[in-house]
Amino acid sequence: MNGMTLRGGSVPLLLVALVLVIAVALPASQPALAAPSGECVTARVESPFRLPDGALHPAGSLTLCDTRTLSPVADLHTIRVNGSSVGMFASRKRTTEARLLTRPQIVFNRVADGTLDLVGYVLPAPGRSVAFRLSDDAALQRAAGGGRAGGDSAPAAAIIAKAGER
Repeated sequence: MNGMTLRGGSVPLLLVALVLVIAVALPASQPALAAPSGECVTARVESPFRLPDGALHPAGSLTLCDTRTLSPVADLHTIRVNGSSVGMFASRKRTTEARLLTRPQIVFNRVADGTLDLVGYVLPAPGRSVAFRLSDDAALQRAAGGGRAGGDSAPAAAIIAKAGER
């Protein structure tokens, strides 16, 4: 059997090779996750608005914070209404190369009764934009009782938000 001497004892070469392979492969096999931005956006919403969980809130201050990365395509966000925490929500994250935005935007769908359903928000970044979609259209329709202004495609409203760190 092929072996080598290590501190006075004989160690099989295969064992040494296996330990080296594990030592190199283990750190390299960890998933590569992007860190959350830690950035919060705040806007004054002038109409009543509905959050992705279906809760309806009166007009007021809305703050969304990118809190934790769940996967390369999903993040966890905290939401505050008028300064009070109302929960944590998961999002689907998309990165685009669009350079049209210079300030964060919070995106809503307007329903027939005039309330706004929160869809998500967009953060501009150098050379790209990162969009976080907090709810899907099916959840919005359930929360709003199925009725939308203008049929299936509701007009979107975007509010320019103030960005800041937590």
